[in-house]
Amino acid sequence: MIEAASRVRAWIDALDAEFLERAAAVRLAAIAPVAGQHLLLVGPPGTAKTMLARRITEMWSGKLFSTLLTKFSTPEDVFGPLSLPALERGVYARLVEGYLPTADIAFVDEIYKANAAILNALLSILNERVFFNGAERVPVPLLTMIAASNEVPEDDEGLDALDDRILLRVRVDAVARTESFTRLVDRSMGAAGSLTPLTREDALALHFTASKVRVPEATVKALLELREACKASQLMVSDRRWRQAVDAMATCAALDGTEEIEPAHLGVLSHVLWRKPADQPKVQDALALALDAMGLSTPTASVNELRELLEESARDLSKLSGRAQQQYGAGWGGQTDSREKVEADGREAMRKAKHVVAAADAWLLAIERELQGRSKLWGPFWADVWTRLDIHSKRERVRTHDFITKRVPTHMPQLAGEWG
Repeated sequence: MIEAASRVRAWIDALDAEFLERAAAVRLAAIAPVAGQHLLLVGPPGTAKTMLARRITEMWSGKLFSTLLTKFSTPEDVFGPLSLPALERGVYARLVEGYLPTADIAFVDEIYKANAAILNALLSILNERVFFNGAERVPVPLLTMIAASNEVPEDDEGLDALDDRILLRVRVDAVARTESFTRLVDRSMGAAGSLTPLTREDALALHFTASKVRVPEATVKALLELREACKASQLMVSDRRWRQAVDAMATCAALDGTEEIEPAHLGVLSHVLWRKPADQPKVQDALALALDAMGLSTPTASVNELRELLEESARDLSKLSGRAQQQYGAGWGGQTDSREKVEADGREAMRKAKHVVAAADAWLLAIERELQGRSKLWGPFWADVWTRLDIHSKRERVRTHDFITKRVPTHMPQLAGEWG
């Protein structure tokens, strides 16, 4: 299993090099076949969703099936044509070879354009892995379906059952960073070198390993926190999704070679617990709360409290900077504060700032040790959570504040010792 996990990681590295700013999608695609779950790529046209999905299907050997659904698609396009000889015998059956019911890996573009006839058969294939071919109940070998769509369905479109069966989901947008765009328009940039595809046996063996991964008490506690946070944010997460979410985390652990789910593996939940892209920030906030349940809060504050303390400290220093500028820049005449008052308030604010920066340092160190120790593999799952928490930049705003770096050295050097 070590060899199979190593080959999965090699594919992740290769696809990372080929697809810019698609790290989360690449990792979800590696997890999906092993966990036996399905993946949705959602985003506007022209963002390489189809190209990425096709490259992902090359990662796994076996029978592949691909289709583009439209409002005119028929069950024959997905499940195979009716068997005329069978019809002559009075039997309603399809010739499924080469179609979805016989595929190991499937790619379905514009998945939500499935009509009722296609949808009903899809539900049993995705969840129970069975296809009802006439009166016969046929097992389906499907490891995963990768679906793509320009948008997610509205609540009143009757696609909730289909949507709930697609566990993993990721928003795919246009590249944002300048360096990525520069590489994108570089005509010399080509596809990454090909690797030997993984086999169905590799996926099943890794799945067996994942089934043996332990769920520690800290993870259960974090999931309880997440469930309450999701309820508070009116995010409806079915029991089925919670259970499958644990399988996804266990798959991350198996690919890492660990025997239990670790804090880093909870990052995959940022791509599990939402249905609409607009709800993903709520999930990221909920994950921030779960960090405390995993024991990653500072000794003096929870993660959210730390964020608020940093913001409060920056505001206090800004007020003091304005007061100091008035007092020392315009002279003392007509000012309501005494020099001693400004210095006393400055001393207290700097002590608080020093304390909260130290707390932020402790939290960032814990994150580095507990979560980003595996950042090369699972860090992309946490990227948006870090962005929303923004602890590092808030810490820097306090640490390098104008009051500390300019006002104190220039006008109040006697306070420099308070910062140390």
